[in-house]
Amino acid sequence: MTLHTRTILTLAAVLTFALPTLAAAESFTVLLAGRAVGTLTWDRDGPTLVSVLDNMPLGVGDGRFTGTSRAVHSQAGDPVTQYIGASDERTIAVVLGGGRALETTISPTSEMTGLSDAGRVPPGVLDPVAGFGRLMTVKGCPGAMRLYDGRRVAEVATLTSTAAPDTLTCRLDYRVVAGPGHLSPFRFTSLAITLAYSTSGTQSLRRATIGTGLFTITLSR
Repeated sequence: MTLHTRTILTLAAVLTFALPTLAAAESFTVLLAGRAVGTLTWDRDGPTLVSVLDNMPLGVGDGRFTGTSRAVHSQAGDPVTQYIGASDERTIAVVLGGGRALETTISPTSEMTGLSDAGRVPPGVLDPVAGFGRLMTVKGCPGAMRLYDGRRVAEVATLTSTAAPDTLTCRLDYRVVAGPGHLSPFRFTSLAITLAYSTSGTQSLRRATIGTGLFTITLSR
């Protein structure tokens, strides 16, 4: 690929500190039980997704994540997507082309899972930043998606949609179908997601709730 693995990991480390200053970003406050516990920022020009959790109970889940999804070219000249996800625990680089994972690199290697072998990833996958971008730019409710973040594959499907004056509410199911669940030690594999869009003018996401059965996180702006 045009980006050497070492270059990818270095770029991710730089992005972790540089990206929150992007001026065109759209920001959400992250709420847990009505208390602000962090922020989530999305910039469509990257596209870039940055989340910062700094006030979670007992510090569980606190930390920073920066993800980017960029169009590049392989050495053969083929158009591919380069996903980079950097958190406090790990840095992940994935190359995708034609809906398939072509290459996955994770540092440290102890954070790899069975799904970090690109050859084991099913076809038709998007990276998490591209997937979130669909939620932000969709007209109507989102279509079905299959997401791959370098460690797991999850499927997202819309269950119901409800239209009201100036508002569209979409109820989604998020389910990890291969690889480990999210957030050790809980390992959540199933999430209930409700998206509330303003439809006055251009459709825009105003609020999202993400429920695990134990607690619910809300993104609000």
